[in-house]
Amino acid sequence: ANRCINLGSKKGDIILDPFAGSGTTGVACTKLNRNYILIELDPNYVKMAYHRLKGLEQDMFLSHAREIGELV
Repeated sequence: ANRCINLGSKKGDIILDPFAGSGTTGVACTKLNRNYILIELDPNYVKMAYHRLKGLEQDMFLSHAREIGELV
């Protein structure tokens, strides 16, 4: 997903994934600084994607906090 999103969009673009599944597109978009809209009908996959993206955002926040701490 990373390669396709990187080649087909620019930073800040919005990516639509109408079959989100476990949220792989959302993960790639987060890492590549793209916005995203995910659509998924299966509640099990919605929960999976939600928790996966929530964990990724927390990891990225902690990573940035460490970088800032090293700069100060």
